[in-house]
Amino acid sequence: MAVPASSAARSRQRVEPVPFGPGSLLWDLAGDRRSTLVFLMPTLMQAMHPVIGDALTRRPVGITDPWGRLTRSLDSIHLWIYGGDEAIAEGRRLIELHKPVKGRDITGRDRSALSPEVWAWVVLSAYPAYLTLCEVFGEPLSPAGRQRLYSEIQNLARILGVRDRHIPPTTEDFWAYYHEMIATRLVDHPYVHRVLAAGRATPAPPGLRRALHPLWRVAWPPLGRLGVWITHGTFPPEVRDILGISWSARDQYGLYLLGQAVRYAFRCAPEAVRYPATPRLARRLAHAQATGRPTTALHSQFAARVARLHARNTEILA
Repeated sequence: MAVPASSAARSRQRVEPVPFGPGSLLWDLAGDRRSTLVFLMPTLMQAMHPVIGDALTRRPVGITDPWGRLTRSLDSIHLWIYGGDEAIAEGRRLIELHKPVKGRDITGRDRSALSPEVWAWVVLSAYPAYLTLCEVFGEPLSPAGRQRLYSEIQNLARILGVRDRHIPPTTEDFWAYYHEMIATRLVDHPYVHRVLAAGRATPAPPGLRRALHPLWRVAWPPLGRLGVWITHGTFPPEVRDILGISWSARDQYGLYLLGQAVRYAFRCAPEAVRYPATPRLARRLAHAQATGRPTTALHSQFAARVARLHARNTEILA
């Protein structure tokens, strides 16, 4: 679908993407461990687009290798936000990676994963996800903060090669685009239900010692059910309606209580708890640079970390 036309959209010149850094909202949000609580929300909303859902059905890596898929996805996100110039390179890598990927639309015609409508939806669906992260598990954003977050999502879209003419120019245009996508494009795709079902029976992570596998088999089922329930709750109501997911007032109150508990726990959590290795190291390096402290060792550590992320990348979607 076309992005809503506006005089602002027609008059804009191409804006080049810029690396993220301290002071941006995504610098704080994207690496926060709470972001994993809403990770499946945009991922599965993307899969509700018939082209994406069909492409994922053909390459069901999220089901056959859930831990590998999650790790590589988080690696990419961390490079986009914390990688500096590496962000642009990672955007180009993903574009090359997706060039051969196709999926069927509702007419049965194969379409490229990089077709403007499809590729833009992959990135722009992150905006309601980060808003949900803030509203449910973090600190709700002011109207100015919501505008600021959207401008950063626009920059992220440019990093991933989305042309400006396919990026809604304002938040008002975004919500018109978003509601039209839900009303006219998204479907109750079987792949979404396969992922949710698989989430209740996820295999042990590769690094878990074999002696702990029996404990995993006991502990994961309730945790998996909780994770699926959280995903149900973070879906917008109109998306739950399409997917036929029931959600009661009791469910909503339970999610509210969980969100409050997570919010207050993270208010006093140290950086070492809130952020995994790559974001934590990037933030330490940026803080050292800002305060005039030595950075040679941190630069070396961060370069080694980025090299490790590159080593985990694959040249195919598998």
